[in-house]
Amino acid sequence: MSLVYNVGRAPSAPRLDAGWDSGDWEAAEIMDISVVRPESSSHHPCVKLKLLYDSNSIYGLFKVEDRYVRSVRKGYQKSVCKDSCVEFFFSPLTDGGYFNLECNCGGTVLCYYIRDNSPPPPDAPAQNPPRGFKDCTPLSEEDIARINIHHSMPEIVEPEITDHVMWYLGFEFPFDVVRKYAGNFTPVENKKWKANAYKCADDTSHPHWLSWAPLEKKRFHAPESFGTIAFEDNLKKKSKNLHSRT
Repeated sequence: MSLVYNVGRAPSAPRLDAGWDSGDWEAAEIMDISVVRPESSSHHPCVKLKLLYDSNSIYGLFKVEDRYVRSVRKGYQKSVCKDSCVEFFFSPLTDGGYFNLECNCGGTVLCYYIRDNSPPPPDAPAQNPPRGFKDCTPLSEEDIARINIHHSMPEIVEPEITDHVMWYLGFEFPFDVVRKYAGNFTPVENKKWKANAYKCADDTSHPHWLSWAPLEKKRFHAPESFGTIAFEDNLKKKSKNLHSRT
């Protein structure tokens, strides 16, 4: 039994800043990122994600109803999971690794392509930046720059915002960047990828860890727990909340 999310094909590239209820995004299904890890604080934000694709990219738009929002990390491959952060992990090939796209609310990105997420051997050379995986490749600064990001919050949010706030994070992940690290794949129409989506905020006053597909433990790097995203060849006319399982 696994969760399935249907990714509709957009007639043209959706604008990341168009708005959650805009015509660009209104027909996309809604993914609820609502499974809360028991290690979380009492603050459980309401987090939703919409996904679309075209022949060039996969697109996502996160909507977060939040409190205790903080974002202080900026720069190449910084540990954005410690800020108010949303994440989209996906595996494009059945026999390959996965990407961990992590974005804090200020728009800073961390992303690797991870082939083996087990810990490196004790005698392995030190990594810069530190990664903690046996076999992974950090996306280059040039490729990170090709992942288009739109964020509604300032790049730096400090001090922490304790009041209720709504924020959005949109992304465009080009398929040719995927191919550069994961290898070639046929067009995605009618294909299925494995994926999961998350919300975290490790270094805020109210840390929490939420996911779309349930996790066996507080570890997002768990491809065995990924759900399925199925690429449709057309875009449905009405959005809907997703609770389907197969």
